[in-house]
Amino acid sequence: MHEETVAKLLEASRNRAPASPLRLILAVREGAVLRPPPNPDQFDSRIEYRRALIARQEEKAAASDISGLAGRLSNLGLKVITGRLTHTIVVEGEMDTLLKALEDDAVVSAAPGEDMELIRPL
Repeated sequence: MHEETVAKLLEASRNRAPASPLRLILAVREGAVLRPPPNPDQFDSRIEYRRALIARQEEKAAASDISGLAGRLSNLGLKVITGRLTHTIVVEGEMDTLLKALEDDAVVSAAPGEDMELIRPL
């Protein structure tokens, strides 16, 4: 299922700096939410509408397996960073452990993370 991701991860492993961690970005299966998304016309202000959207995203996150997956990945010894409302988890660790993370049923897709360099403004 994740053959392309594994190939990219192997390539990243060969090209990384010695002290640079291997990183994967995992998309987690979303939970089912029974109620429909809010309609902007139902709210008196954009702030109330935004709060309703966030509440729905939090409901979806609670229904997903993101916290369970984060715990399982942490138990494997991976460094885990979760996106509260995005259904994504970033993990850092060794190649063999990252490959085990791809085997979890809650992982929908994955992509190697790349180091980013911040550029100072002139």
